[in-house]
Amino acid sequence: MDKYAENQLAQQLSMVDGVAQVNVYGSQKYAVRVQVDPQSLSAKGIGMDQVATAIANGNSNTPTGTLYGQQQNYTIESNGQLMDAAAYRTLNIAYRNGAPVQLGEIGQVLDSVENDKVASWYNGTRAIVLAIQKQPGTNTVEIVDKIKKILPNFRRQIPAAVNMEIQFDRSQPIKESIDDVQFTLMLTIALVVLVIFLFLRNLSATVIPSLAVPLSLVATFGVMLLLGYSLDNLSLMALTLSVGFVVDDAVVMLENIVRHMEMGEKPFEAALNGSREIGFTILSMTISLVAVFIPVLFLGGILGRLFREFAVTISVAILVSGFISISLTPMLCSRFLRPPQGEHDGNGGTRSSGNGNGNGRRSQGSGVRGQDRLATRGWKSGLQSFKARLYGISEGFFNGMQGAYDWSLRLSLKHHRLTMLVSGAILVATVVLFVLVPKGFIPSTDIGQITANTQAAQDISFDEMVKHQQAIAAIIQRDPNVDVVNSTVGAGGPNASANTGRIFIRLKPRHDRSLSADAVVQELRPKLTKVPGIKVFLQNPPAINIGDSKRKPSISTRCKVRICKSCTTMLPSWRKSSASSRNCRMSTAICRSTIPKLRFRSTAIRHRLWDSLPNKFKARWVMPTVLVKFLPFTPRTASIR
Repeated sequence: MDKYAENQLAQQLSMVDGVAQVNVYGSQKYAVRVQVDPQSLSAKGIGMDQVATAIANGNSNTPTGTLYGQQQNYTIESNGQLMDAAAYRTLNIAYRNGAPVQLGEIGQVLDSVENDKVASWYNGTRAIVLAIQKQPGTNTVEIVDKIKKILPNFRRQIPAAVNMEIQFDRSQPIKESIDDVQFTLMLTIALVVLVIFLFLRNLSATVIPSLAVPLSLVATFGVMLLLGYSLDNLSLMALTLSVGFVVDDAVVMLENIVRHMEMGEKPFEAALNGSREIGFTILSMTISLVAVFIPVLFLGGILGRLFREFAVTISVAILVSGFISISLTPMLCSRFLRPPQGEHDGNGGTRSSGNGNGNGRRSQGSGVRGQDRLATRGWKSGLQSFKARLYGISEGFFNGMQGAYDWSLRLSLKHHRLTMLVSGAILVATVVLFVLVPKGFIPSTDIGQITANTQAAQDISFDEMVKHQQAIAAIIQRDPNVDVVNSTVGAGGPNASANTGRIFIRLKPRHDRSLSADAVVQELRPKLTKVPGIKVFLQNPPAINIGDSKRKPSISTRCKVRICKSCTTMLPSWRKSSASSRNCRMSTAICRSTIPKLRFRSTAIRHRLWDSLPNKFKARWVMPTVLVKFLPFTPRTASIR
């Protein structure tokens, strides 16, 4: 399975446009593991260095040569490379008494894996995880769609016994978030138009400022396209906030033109005079709103990269709305706007009498046409009656609001000192609350994923770490809000050391679970604390990851081993560098006075120790700097590759 994951799937996925790299977690590369019996070596007089040299020389994969012919050249190949444990068992290590000593006679040769101290599980089943990372600046949704298109081809390539599933799709929460923002944008536009209609109570007067919203948004989309921006959460949030801004200028222009029309001016004259009076005010309002976002444009660091697109989008929308308010809005008012009161009177009186006169004119058309006119006029009469009642109700409500505002204004002017004191108190309270309110970079969101970092004692064995990790994963899997649990242990990949692990938790869709991601974290914490010997750090990952705040400092304990002159015992003496850590690092002490007597060199002792340890520990072996007398004692078994 590792062959399919690393050599086929990972290679093909890395070639998808926009993919930066594919990390393979829980990989189990094939390797032959040799476990040598020190007693057999001692009986046959063979050193560990001879075994290592014989294995290296017996497994050769170098070119043999080429035969040059008159018409064709032939490349000579040999079967010098050993491919499995059976071939290694018959490898000759040395000769004793004229007979060869094979590798299988001095230990066990097993078909195994390169690193058997790493494992990964998917819902309790051993698995290999392919983590795909996108290139900076690319679109996540687009890349995920490309990968999903080629997944059916991958499933046909792998054996039927191998199951392939998507552990976590990062584009899904992005799509859901964008859908929510789009719905909010549409709802905001509808509410703005509704509020304008309720206050103006005039259909034509409502349509004119409402046109500023789609025109401003369309123009903003064009600027975003030129700048290379995309419709993401920040740009959509900017468009949502700009809806209220883009309508303000048009409403101010409309109200001033209506005021001139109520003074008896004709629509064209009122639009010309009203726009001339209020044009500079709208220009100053637009520039002042844009000036608020100028500091955001010059922010540096991660904040600047995040909010620069937001600031540009909302600034462009405001500038376009200002231009529409001083150009398109006056033109529409001059053509289609009528005074609200005049329209109301006409609807209530003139057209009603017209309906009555038309009922007796059957001679002007056929009976069917007369019935159609009667039904149409009846429908219009009912609509005008409804509008008249709505106008009366809203007028009473607005008069009440105006009276309340007049009363509060007179009260504030009468008690101006108290008003100033209250204003100062509100200012002070604002500053105090700003200091006291908790602050954060990005608010917590629910993307349907939870991560858990596990940490055990630094001297814990791999088998014991697996037991603890599986106990934690089993508790998490039983939670009704959890869908998939992926667990990894061992040094490598997302884990910094052998005593740490990582668990990726995919929650069920939001409509299928009763708790949010933060609530699931709070629910799991007391359950996981009951597992002894391991700590679990649950986290609801933020929308944007910055740094690695969850990584713990590496604290170790040195284990200084002194080997006595009698060569029969090993006496460990512990020196802790931290009270909370028990990890052991072994250092050697070489007795310089004894080495010449035994005809040894310090480098030879170091090489023997290196060869006696399995490769897993070689990678972490610290070369000796202090000293030991002599080391005839070796562990019962040692392994090399």
